[in-house]
Amino acid sequence: MLSTTFLALFLPLTLTIALPTDSNLQYRQNTAATPFTFIAARSGSPIHLQSINANNGDFWIGKPTLSYCIPEVPAGDCPPGTATALLVGDGRASMVRTMSLAASCYIVFPSRLRIFYKQGADVPGGQDVYISATNGALRFTEPHTEGGENGTTTGFSYTNSTDGGLGEFSFTGLNATGFVACPSLNGTAPWQIFAALPNLGNKDVPGENVSACLGFDALGDTYENGAAAYQYE
Repeated sequence: MLSTTFLALFLPLTLTIALPTDSNLQYRQNTAATPFTFIAARSGSPIHLQSINANNGDFWIGKPTLSYCIPEVPAGDCPPGTATALLVGDGRASMVRTMSLAASCYIVFPSRLRIFYKQGADVPGGQDVYISATNGALRFTEPHTEGGENGTTTGFSYTNSTDGGLGEFSFTGLNATGFVACPSLNGTAPWQIFAALPNLGNKDVPGENVSACLGFDALGDTYENGAAAYQYE
């Protein structure tokens, strides 16, 4: 028989959960925690002002956002799934996602009760953004596998504009100087996004020519349309 404690944890509509004072259990909210979509800015280049989209675990210019919504969600209730939205806080980045229960919170088990503030995708369990330990690519985890990445999850930042314009998303971990976009084998689109690492080599990039990669500023536009996707693929 289920205990009353167990049942209480799973009845968020009828119970208010008191948050502990431990910082790991509090809402992740700070001045930089603004959901955003982002574009590349490099004047005079083919990537200038092009959107950066999540597709097959990586981030690309020239590929559409790839998302999925389970059949169990009623028709018309799935988020659009056409925009790639992120959230940055405490040096970490995640795909923008929420759970519809408990007022934009989701609960992650089993080791500790953790309640995080995230907006944008209606599925429990987060999708972390990270820099791959294999080749330096900007990547994101599969659904329901938050914390299962093979790479670096810290070193991300997002600076809001002070005048209502575009913000800036960056990565300075691992001695990186931001991001680069690297073309495919034909030297053109699609372009894959990597951290601008000092040791990024030909073998790491899709076109096998790191000198063809272009550094750029990742400019963010506030995303205010609720859930961006059920989950990213």
